[in-house]
Amino acid sequence: MPRVRLGLAAILFLLGFPFYAQAVELSADMTTREGDQEQTGKLYVKGNKYRIESKNASEYAIIRHDKNKSWIVLPEQKAYIEMPFDPKKKPVIEERQSLDGNRKLLGSETVNGRTTKKYEVLTTGGELGEPFYQWVAPDINFPIKTAALNGNWSIEYSNIKTSVPDSLFEIPEAYEKIPMPANGGEISSIR
Repeated sequence: MPRVRLGLAAILFLLGFPFYAQAVELSADMTTREGDQEQTGKLYVKGNKYRIESKNASEYAIIRHDKNKSWIVLPEQKAYIEMPFDPKKKPVIEERQSLDGNRKLLGSETVNGRTTKKYEVLTTGGELGEPFYQWVAPDINFPIKTAALNGNWSIEYSNIKTSVPDSLFEIPEAYEKIPMPANGGEISSIR
């Protein structure tokens, strides 16, 4: 049976930032940096539904808060893996976050062609546990960029479009549900 290596590490890394969404609808190119590692992909958001694609992987993640589920979709296998929804693993796409302790407006800057308000945010704890900068585009109430003060990590969005079809947040027809791999991200083809 052929084996397929999943890019689950990339997708799970992108899911590792808390999300607190409101009625946002958009698609954007996403660049995530941690240390000297950089990953690119695409983010789609429609209310409390998310889709995250990594540029170097065929699989992608769909997060459905409304269904209390997350899926890793494997197009090459016409299959998907279902997991329970974890509210801690939603993209950071709002100006204010539950970890905000103190926000200080530093001024305005242009990021990726959009006027933004730049904030320094001191967290009250949680997984991030460190202060960070956030550049929020007020016209769409969306953080175009979020970065650690010390430069260790950042998430940046570009090429933002404000309309997304519902079909992007559904499992394609005829895809088969398979169990989560127990061997570190490798699964055997079921076909």
